[in-house]
Amino acid sequence: SLIINSLFNQSILPDEIIIAEDGDSIQMREYISTLKHKSIKIKHTFHKDSGWQKNRSANNALKSASGEYIIFN
Repeated sequence: SLIINSLFNQSILPDEIIIAEDGDSIQMREYISTLKHKSIKIKHTFHKDSGWQKNRSANNALKSASGEYIIFN
């Protein structure tokens, strides 16, 4: 939440935030639902949890991105 909150405090706000999850947890869905009222578009990408697959999760996020620049954190 520290990283996400820091994005909302930037002098130039991002066009969108993509949260890529390796798996699909209820906790993350609930957290994202608390952010829906914010002025930045938030996307949540995920895939079936079948072991550590960070790269696959990052690729899914890239596919859903609409911005000109992408920053991973």
